[in-house]
Amino acid sequence: MSGVNELPARVNRGVFAALLVYFMLIGYAAVANQPLALLAAEIMFGLIAIGVGFVLYQQAPARESTSPLVIAAGCLIAGGVLQFGYLLTALGVLNDISSYAVFIGVGLYIYAMFVD
Repeated sequence: MSGVNELPARVNRGVFAALLVYFMLIGYAAVANQPLALLAAEIMFGLIAIGVGFVLYQQAPARESTSPLVIAAGCLIAGGVLQFGYLLTALGVLNDISSYAVFIGVGLYIYAMFVD
């Protein structure tokens, strides 16, 4: 997986910062019982999933649509889009499917790191 290791440092810092903000928002929403902070965290969840999925897709091997990295990217992007669908419709099932898709995407990313 040499392509993934070649990400620019600013991309890695950006992903780290976004995750840090996400977890800070979740913590604040839980402690202070602030629905606006929870909404912001849910928006961050969708943006992070789509962003990381896009980065993984860019780093995936060319012309390998069945690569675990491409499938992981697709799951992450789908999870992010479904998260925004949940935010627009308030259908709880979309939130659940979004979380599952992101979980599968992260799992496939970890699998791809160990296989290649």
